[in-house]
Amino acid sequence: ISLTEGDVMPAHTVMFTICTDSGKILSSQRFHSLINVNRRLNYDQLQEYIDTGKPLSDWDKNFVTNVDMLYDVFKKVRRLRKHNEQFLEIATTEIRVLCDEEKELILGIKRKNQREADQIVEEFMLAANSAVAEELITKKIPGLFRTHPEPDPDKLEEFCALMIDSFGLNPGALLSRTEINKFLEHIEDGPQKPIIMNSFLRSLPRAMYKAEPELHFGLGKTMYSHFTSPIRRYPDLAVHQQLWALDTGDKLRSNKKFEEFAISCTEKEANNDEAWYSANDRLKLRYLQQMIDENVEQEMFHDGMVAKVTPAGLVVDIQDLGVYGFVPIESLRGSFKHRRSDNKLVSRHSNSQYKTGDILYLRLAQIDFVKGQAIFNPAQRG
Repeated sequence: ISLTEGDVMPAHTVMFTICTDSGKILSSQRFHSLINVNRRLNYDQLQEYIDTGKPLSDWDKNFVTNVDMLYDVFKKVRRLRKHNEQFLEIATTEIRVLCDEEKELILGIKRKNQREADQIVEEFMLAANSAVAEELITKKIPGLFRTHPEPDPDKLEEFCALMIDSFGLNPGALLSRTEINKFLEHIEDGPQKPIIMNSFLRSLPRAMYKAEPELHFGLGKTMYSHFTSPIRRYPDLAVHQQLWALDTGDKLRSNKKFEEFAISCTEKEANNDEAWYSANDRLKLRYLQQMIDENVEQEMFHDGMVAKVTPAGLVVDIQDLGVYGFVPIESLRGSFKHRRSDNKLVSRHSNSQYKTGDILYLRLAQIDFVKGQAIFNPAQRG
């Protein structure tokens, strides 16, 4: 609401003083304010300018100068944060289903990769969240903090074994964020990368809320809260309400109340994530069924990488469709059995086998809405 272009709107602001040479945040100040957005940009417009250097036709010289300064400061702040905090650099791809709500049609699937335009906003949101957490801690004000435990060594060991066995990659010890980043940086782009990244993410514990500040392993921070999204996240709203009470002299919520909030918000976040992914996956299946009904998929074939091996068959990542599909063991050419010792499907009569990381040429066979699966069968290359 506060970003409505041309209107004076109330806002809750964190203002930073930043060294433009080093990117070091020298100080911060939080206050309630009025904001007048004289020009509202979207991510695509900003990214196009970053990529091409060509401003939009209605950008004047002063506006271009401000955008250039913002971009330059962002790069320095991020570079310094990377050096000091060694945050995990995990590039993820978001798969969204595009819908026409009026016609109740699914239009397609869109892949969204994080770009520098997204990172600019993210970087200063991270700074605001950190500044608010520091204020809560310094003033001994009860609040909610975002935490992320260190990885379980056993989980990392399983991940390393998978990388060696399935991809021929040796991640090393992975005892620190520095070592983890060194491994992640050397993963080559290609069909294997999403599987590797997803496998690594599954080896990490979930982030959670606590009433006391603790380590956020992924960010490399020990003081971190959620403040920047009070419209869509209750933890942020609870922090805003506490700060408003502080600023107006009202009664503050107790630490015990925030302990209750932390447990409740962590549980609800997990439920919300599960519901969102389930709904998104179900919409993808509807889209694929729509393609089958329209005979669009009849002559289409896909490369799929084995993401998981099960006794019943193979879970495959179909990147061009943005879905995980399933290849039943019965559809594989020959007779196969699951070998639990190294989690592979091995042929009963030959040396053939299937493991995580293998690439299959596939054709969509059917949608099983009961099991929530897109069923694929192996196909012959033409």
